[in-house]
Amino acid sequence: MVKPRGALLVLDVGKDSFGELALRLVRLGVDAVLAAGVEEAELMARQERIQMCAMLLPASASGELVDRALESVGSHTEVGPEAIAVVGPRPDEGALEALRQRGVGWRLWEPLEDRDLLFMAGALMWPGSDADLRLDVRIPTALPALVSQGRVSRSVLVGDLSPSGARVETDAPFAEGSEVELEIALPGGRVVTVGGVVRWAVEDDSDRARGPGFGVEFGDPSPEILVALADHIASERERFLL
Repeated sequence: MVKPRGALLVLDVGKDSFGELALRLVRLGVDAVLAAGVEEAELMARQERIQMCAMLLPASASGELVDRALESVGSHTEVGPEAIAVVGPRPDEGALEALRQRGVGWRLWEPLEDRDLLFMAGALMWPGSDADLRLDVRIPTALPALVSQGRVSRSVLVGDLSPSGARVETDAPFAEGSEVELEIALPGGRVVTVGGVVRWAVEDDSDRARGPGFGVEFGDPSPEILVALADHIASERERFLL
């Protein structure tokens, strides 16, 4: 992964408690900074030592607040409407339409899961285009699965997924370089089976955001399985689009 081009500004406008959200993001390893209001955000944006590349606003943000934030912060940074996400309880459709008209395209509604926050931050802060996030964009999931190696099988959770691989969450990861078979339960009752190679493994909590687990690079899934994976990934991505 390429290093993000700047920090993620978390803009707290008073009635929304974004202080805890900013702290949570920092604990997850995100370079996030908190501003208490638009005026403070502008002062921070004017400081060369704080380079900002994206911004989180409360889901209750009005179109006027977006305009003020873009004028105050965007004029001193590279932050544009495409690098803004709204986070929190889902507002009504009228408020959503006002945000869309201003070019805001990302959102995350409560309840907020760590894996979703990390994906959102990565999508906003990535220096390339959205399509360049990875060779295949990985989407956060929480899919039950069964991973097998020979006669050993374990119930696990697929924490993120792409057509070419997955992150498997388990306290007992298989060894790096070993071959495994993964049976993933997709929504609707469908189960897809793919083989692959373990490319990395984490056995402790050194990954603060996700905990122990391992990454699987898929071998050569059938066209039918690739379509099923792609359909699920596209459906999950809709959760983040305004």
